[in-house]
Amino acid sequence: MPLDLTGISNRNEYFSSHYLAALIEGDLKDTLARWKETAEANPDSEAHRSPERRIATLYKPYFNLLNRYVVLRDPAERLAAQREFLPRLLDALGYVYQPSWRSIGPSGTPLAKCLRLPMLGEVTKSSGAPWLWIVEALPPADEPETDPLSLPVHSAQFDGDPAHHDPQLASPHPARDLAWDELVTRHIFSLDEAPRWIFLLSLGHVVLLDRTKWPEKRHLSFDCERRYGKPMKWAT
Repeated sequence: MPLDLTGISNRNEYFSSHYLAALIEGDLKDTLARWKETAEANPDSEAHRSPERRIATLYKPYFNLLNRYVVLRDPAERLAAQREFLPRLLDALGYVYQPSWRSIGPSGTPLAKCLRLPMLGEVTKSSGAPWLWIVEALPPADEPETDPLSLPVHSAQFDGDPAHHDPQLASPHPARDLAWDELVTRHIFSLDEAPRWIFLLSLGHVVLLDRTKWPEKRHLSFDCERRYGKPMKWAT
């Protein structure tokens, strides 16, 4: 049966059309079978449910939160509301929600000239080198479906940053008009030791960026509202 790709945008052919039409289902067959086998062997274990089923259980919490989000005008309140959902989504995907801040810049750049970046989590290689960075965009209340790549880092995301109280950590925040698209291009994927992958999350979207495909702006974008708007099944 064909995979259900509702709400998944293959931007600039991250995958070729032929791969999506004829090959991806076969490549995922063993993984999906393994998920099913593990879940059936542990029917009472939430931790052993397949990622697709764990994501599906967030259907009601997601729409309850979305209905509340669209009436919030205070950015700090929107950020707090969004962060009620994102940790649960990351957990369902198998990642750890661990907010932090990082100063980034070319090797040898003085800290005062580095750029301060809010993070939601990361995965590193065994060597400690970056592999995946998880970051966040805050959409406006009246347009939560806004493409997160078009949004800048919001000042509310730096509340609680220890750099506010420790001059030794001080680094400038990204400019208010610097969208994530440009931030990724100019300041993250250009690092001497850049992550291979970036997850950019918002209440409206999950965007997956691959450093090797980003020069052509090829990426995957998952529309959460559309994806949750029908039964969460990979196959129909």
